This record gives sequence, structure tokens and C-alpha cells, in this order.
Amino acid sequence: SKKGMTGGQASTGELTGATMVLSTTDANINFGDLTHTGGSSVTVSADGKSISWKTTSEQFEIGLPNGDYKLTETVAPDGYNVITDTEFTVSDGTVTKSTSNTDVTVSGTVITAFDKALTDVSFSKKEMTGGQASTGELAGATMKLSTTTSNVDFSKIALTLYTGNPSISGTIPTLYPQYVDIYQPRVYASGRAANSFMSMKAMAAPMADEECAETEAAADYDEVYQDMADVSKGDTMVQYELKGAWDIKKNETVMVDISSKVISCRYHDVTVPKLDDSAYLAAEVKTADIEDLINSEASVYQKGAYVGKVYLEVDATKETYNLSLGKDENVKVTRKQVKKHTSNVLLKGQKKTEYQYEIKVVSHKPRKSLFTVYDQIPVSQNKSVSVDIRETSKGELKEETGQIKWEFELEPSSERTVNLAYDVAWPKDKNINI
Repeated sequence: SKKGMTGGQASTGELTGATMVLSTTDANINFGDLTHTGGSSVTVSADGKSISWKTTSEQFEIGLPNGDYKLTETVAPDGYNVITDTEFTVSDGTVTKSTSNTDVTVSGTVITAFDKALTDVSFSKKEMTGGQASTGELAGATMKLSTTTSNVDFSKIALTLYTGNPSISGTIPTLYPQYVDIYQPRVYASGRAANSFMSMKAMAAPMADEECAETEAAADYDEVYQDMADVSKGDTMVQYELKGAWDIKKNETVMVDISSKVISCRYHDVTVPKLDDSAYLAAEVKTADIEDLINSEASVYQKGAYVGKVYLEVDATKETYNLSLGKDENVKVTRKQVKKHTSNVLLKGQKKTEYQYEIKVVSHKPRKSLFTVYDQIPVSQNKSVSVDIRETSKGELKEETGQIKWEFELEPSSERTVNLAYDVAWPKDKNINI
């Protein structure tokens, strides 16, 4: 028997429209050999181990031999939840339930399944001005409904996913500009001077602005799957409305492929040794190719192997983005300070500090690979402070940020050393922040 349960009260008649499945693992039982009445769309599986039917206004009756059985509801009528899977035993005309759920009862030889009705809840959004609520609904708000109950099964629900704003670490460090200026002591009422030096933080964020193109060092294309959702863009996020109805049981993880693209990319190792002596294998892609995934978490696979998760915090104003595939253990990077010497420049009334660094990249990769190395020189914020470059090993300089970039290829088991040297000069009667 199939009943509806609303407010603790069972319906008097049969609940129609549910799809029920009765199954067994007993080798001696074949549902194709059993007689039954009631129900509609009755179907016996090919191996005879299960029988399914849709509930009607009449009870479904079937003659069962001794054995163990399981009753499952695969589709509940609109407005109802499915029952918990229920196991029972038939022995010499007696039916004994072995599952402790309350939504299925046994009385003699009658098994009754109760579908609990869903509760219709309405949500209203109002504007409060001067203690008075608006008469109409307040449009434009984004609301979120969640549950703190972990033992809830969802049946035949519609799912819509949105790109959020989590923070995922482990991406390629960003090299921010380093500024140099005359030190101005901060004077307090007590007359004491406070040190106003600022430290530069290394923020975990992607960086790249190169033209995306395949090279000899490029590997296979990455794939991200997009087949199960209709995609629409809002002002601040992307919405993925999943197709069909979804069953999600408590403590169950459901993997959904929401995006499928073949993206052209250029593989290279990126390193920022001033901040981190690691090298990151990265796929440089066009920002336009991943605009639907911006500001979202992605699971990265390389040639079918799971690499890890990355948060796609992309600067949409740049043409390309470095999708990090994780730290490359086959590359060793060192940055050594070779020189730091301060002296007086007598004729100019200045002090000068000479800086020199040596950056070495060693590749243990099995194939020829492309490398991108970033470092920097300070950027003067005062005309009395000068920064003069002595050596960059032909690195590419961005004068507005002081960033220097080297790109080169390395054969297997080979290395490359680049040098960076510069001088900072300032009036000898002043101090500087650097």
C-alpha cells in the first residue's frame, strides 16, 4: 500500500504516481514467475531479480515465496519525499521488517509506505525605512538557503550552482612593485619618531600577460567538461543551471560535469624566486577561453591524473592567465645575493648601495621545456632617489613596476643562470625606505 503523509496524518486513499521497486538477491526467486495485481507500468528486470511499478488507486499485490527482499521508491509524486530503502523477510506467511525506519510499516502481510509531504515555505524580502516596511517586495537581493542538517536525502530536486568567492592557496605568487623613497619619520606628541617602513607581502594570485601561442615545449591540451548545465552570466558571477532532476543522499558527494572545452594553451614553468624558490608548471591560456569559470574553484587534471584544486582568480583585463598545475618537483631554483655594499659618493653628496643577485634554474625534466622567471628592481618614488641597472642578463624590464622577466628553454638535465645587479643612490643626509 502507498500513502501520503501530511502533518502527521496519512491519506485515506492510495497515493498515486510513485515508482516502486521490489528486489531480491535470493537465487531461487524470479519475479517473472510470480503473480501480481494492481499498479501500472509493471516491469520485471531481465535477470528476474527486481520488479517495478507505478502506484495507482489500487494496492499492488504480489505473492512472495520465503526470502529476503528490499523495497525502494525511485520516484516520488510531486510534493512528496521518497521513502527510506526498506528490507524485510517473508517466512511462512509472516512479514518481518529488518530496517528501523518509520516511513514503512508492516501489519500482517500488508506493507505500507508513507511518503512525507514537502513543506511549502514562502520567503519575502522587504525594505525598512524609518521603521516602516515597504508594501511590495524588495527586488535585486541575492538570498541563500542552506541546511545544518546532514542527514537529509534530496530527491528529484533542481540544482543551480553559482561561482563563489573561496580562497584557495598554492597558486603562483604575484610579484608586486617594490618602491623606494626618502624616509619620513612619523612624529608623535611625545616627540618620538616611529619607524614607517612597510614590508612587501607575497600574495597568492596568478600573473601573466603574454600572448598565448603553442611552442615546441607545449604539451597536450587540457579539458574541462561542460555538458550538464545551462550557463548564464550575471553582473558578478556565473550561474550553472543543471539539467534534469537530481537525487542526493546524505553524506553523498555528487560529481557534476558542468563545462566542457578544449582550450589551446602554452605549457611553461613559472618561478618567482624572490618570494618562493619553487617552480610551478603552468598552462598559459587566453583569458577569453575561461571567462565562464572566472572566480570559481576548479579541479585540475593533467593527462587524466588529478593534480589538485585551484581558485581561478583571473584579471579579466589581461589577455592571458597562468593556470597552475602545481609545483614542479623536477625543477630546482635558487636565488643568491652575491653583493650588497653601501658607500659614499663624495662628489655628489650621496650614499649608494650596490645590489647583485644570481638566479639559477636547474631542469631535471625529461624533455625540452620552457621557463619564465620573474624578479624585480625597486621603483623610485622621489626624484632625489635614483635606481640604476647594471645587469639584467637581457631580461625584459617593465619600468612602471620594476618587474623583470626572463624566458628561455632548457634541455633535459641542463641549467641556466641569470644575473641581476642595480644601484640605489640617495642624499647622504637622508634615510630611505626600500
